[in-house]
Amino acid sequence: QEIYSLLPQEMLAKRTSGQVRLVEDLVSKQMRDTALALLRIAKNNAAMKTEFSVFNKLFDSNPKLQRKSHNVHKVLMNVFYIFFADFTDKDVKVEVECEGIQMAYFDYESIHVALFQIIENAVKYIQPKTDLSVCIYELADEIVIDFKMISLQITSGERKLIFDEGFSGTYSEKTGKSGSGIGLSRAKDILLLNSASIEVDFDSSTQHTLLG
Repeated sequence: QEIYSLLPQEMLAKRTSGQVRLVEDLVSKQMRDTALALLRIAKNNAAMKTEFSVFNKLFDSNPKLQRKSHNVHKVLMNVFYIFFADFTDKDVKVEVECEGIQMAYFDYESIHVALFQIIENAVKYIQPKTDLSVCIYELADEIVIDFKMISLQITSGERKLIFDEGFSGTYSEKTGKSGSGIGLSRAKDILLLNSASIEVDFDSSTQHTLLG
């Protein structure tokens, strides 16, 4: 569908020759739309891959993990680039800082899936026209990836439930943003496979009302 939004199928079907030139002309006239479509296609492909990966990792009683040492910043950015168009659409500035070269030992494919789910949630719940600050650092022999943002409100009673499968927050449901409540639950389970963990914290002093 993304392809045909740029290159109408009926137009291509009518041409028995010269299709490459036709596509070149269409792309040159729609360069921004083409760039956005390619980013969405990359994101959708990555989303499908995560679904297959999750199935293979979480539903196998003895999952095959290929743990190796990885540069955490590089792995994180390999996921982030998929979502940059989405953050741009919300006028969100993303800043990623890393204190030196931080290496960690994990299974790349499954951690990629967990990060995908976390960043997808960040896109969904961050307040438009604000900043997403990400910092990677070492703390007590562990590597921490710290996400800071102004998000849709999480109530105090929801803090312990946010990683439960099927759970959606009160304001998530009220604003029509809630999904199936699986993403963060999957992320937590996948992280556990890699001897990692995830938690959420919030600062109630930042609470404010937006658009009612």
